Amino acid sequence: MGFDTLTGIANRRLFEFQGRKAMAMARRHDDDLGLVLLRLDNLEALAGRHGIERAKVLLNGVAARLRANARSHDTCGRLSRSRFGLLLPGAREFGAHKFAIRLLAMLQESGDDVERECVVSLAATATSNFECNRFEDLLAHAVERLQQSIDAGGNRVVSSFCN
Repeated sequence: MGFDTLTGIANRRLFEFQGRKAMAMARRHDDDLGLVLLRLDNLEALAGRHGIERAKVLLNGVAARLRANARSHDTCGRLSRSRFGLLLPGAREFGAHKFAIRLLAMLQESGDDVERECVVSLAATATSNFECNRFEDLLAHAVERLQQSIDAGGNRVVSSFCN
């Protein structure tokens, strides 16, 4: 059972397994691995106002956007209740940053009032900017950047390309 039952994308366990495999492949071929993390900051509040079923629709919508915009060799995952990740093999940090910016714009421009009400924090990093040999180190670095985005009020992407 490596898939999230609600969204159908990889769960945390499968995502981290795929991340370790992608990191090993990137190291072996002297390539890069990009990582984007996304968090729906006010999911609990939205669920309280609009109901659990509406929150589930929102989660499925985010997962669908990730899947629709991912390349065939990327891995989308739901890492916790309100956190998602995307592995981007071969992507440098600029590519991960561009993907995160595009995803944020798609979520903010949605025709759905509840989705537009959602506060989204994103982080982008890659092995090209953050030298590491373990996927766990890359993930920890992305989590730090995600926290910076949350601390700044959300609805933004934090990467080394931010002003």
